[in-house]
Amino acid sequence: MKKINIVTGIIFIIFSIFIFIQAIGFKQTLIVDAGLGAGFFPKLIAAATIILSVLLIISAVKDESLTSKVSDVFNSDIKKPLLGMVLILAYGFSIMVFGYLISTIVFCYIFLQIFRVKKLITKIAVSVIFSFVIYFIFGTVFLISLPTGLLM
Repeated sequence: MKKINIVTGIIFIIFSIFIFIQAIGFKQTLIVDAGLGAGFFPKLIAAATIILSVLLIISAVKDESLTSKVSDVFNSDIKKPLLGMVLILAYGFSIMVFGYLISTIVFCYIFLQIFRVKKLITKIAVSVIFSFVIYFIFGTVFLISLPTGLLM
């Protein structure tokens, strides 16, 4: 059994339960009548993540022919995903200080840099356009104001 898959599955189940519980407290928006609201999508993603995590654990337990060592977990293949997770955590904290727009533009740029997008104009354009499109969708369609941060 691949121990890393079991540990990863458990971590994602715990994280998804936390996200699901947090999404229950989201305020409803204009589409209340349909049973959908601000918390619908996060709950849907959390539920899907829980299901996939359970499947990962089951497949890891069933496949006993695979072995895993602690050294296998920290090989070079895991560096980018770990860096991505650290970046996501830093992004979550930076939203509170700098707000959604600034944090998301910087986050997208750094993420594109990590995954070796070569052209500077592509990194800047994707970061800025993506951030503003999401800001517009949440602000006008879902009527959810995104954080402005402590600096604004």
